[in-house]
Amino acid sequence: METFRMIEVMRNRNRFSEGDYGRYKNYLKVQMRGLGSGEGRDLYKLESNLSKFLIFNSTGFLKSNLRILRRDGSEFGAMYSCLTKGILENAMKKPIDTNALVGLRGRLAGCKTFVNQIDALLESPSSNFDVSSLRVRHMWNDISVGFNSEAERNEFLEGKAPLDDGYDADIAKGILKVERRRAQLLSLIESKPTRVICIDKKAERLLEALRRLKAILGENLVESGYVEQAVKDAEELKSYYSRIAMFMKCLEWDGSIDTFSVPLSFKMLESRILKVREDFSYVPRKYPRSVVIRYLEDSLRPRRPTIKTPFIPVLFDIARDYISYPAEDGRISEVLKKLDMSK
Repeated sequence: METFRMIEVMRNRNRFSEGDYGRYKNYLKVQMRGLGSGEGRDLYKLESNLSKFLIFNSTGFLKSNLRILRRDGSEFGAMYSCLTKGILENAMKKPIDTNALVGLRGRLAGCKTFVNQIDALLESPSSNFDVSSLRVRHMWNDISVGFNSEAERNEFLEGKAPLDDGYDADIAKGILKVERRRAQLLSLIESKPTRVICIDKKAERLLEALRRLKAILGENLVESGYVEQAVKDAEELKSYYSRIAMFMKCLEWDGSIDTFSVPLSFKMLESRILKVREDFSYVPRKYPRSVVIRYLEDSLRPRRPTIKTPFIPVLFDIARDYISYPAEDGRISEVLKKLDMSK
């Protein structure tokens, strides 16, 4: 098994898994040149012949591999020979030994490139095997995700995204992105609840990840009540923080801030979330001052004549008969109550 893991590393480093067989072949050529005719050359020769088959589609390279493997009585030789025979039989449109390949798949579960090769053989017309029955299933809330092996599922649970492509891999990557961005958002709210603008941006990033996951599910005709609700909750939270951020800049209080109810998926941080609508110490002093100045400038700017006096001297005690004063505007007093301007 150690030899297969070594090959797996070589393949991944040289883009074999991405279909760049020419690059992998060139890498193997350099390695063989360094070894000369010494021990260990056969391993690189096997992989080189496989790459040439994948490039030129000539079964002669596979037959050459089988001749090399006849000299190898090790466990690795038997397993590699089983895979090579399956590839050769499929290329020659002959029946494939499905049971042998299924058994080999189980033993190579930790080597993704080999598992993908075996799956391709099992799903080919020569076998027409339902590979999904071999996949390990995992439920993330109400979404079922498939993995090639238990080891791959464990990697997912540890936060490592699968390297391959396909529906299950796309779903797993989407889920991990949602979980990472949700964790970042919750951590920021918990540690720095008054960083309104930063929290607003984090909520937007979470919303983007949720919408992307929803789109992937929709493309595959899969519905998820959990994702639907998560999108709504994130939208409500984003809207709340956006209104708070607008108040910070313009001191325009939106009544919906007072009626906002923390969505269920964020209830664990309810006190931290509601803190920003009760404590305005986080509002930079430059904002209220600039707003008050704008308000005073606006209120002192003449709009229409308010003094109605004849062209004769008016005594102070009868001035109110001729001067109409504007009604008191309560907006500025409300702003000053919410903000401590004395500091």
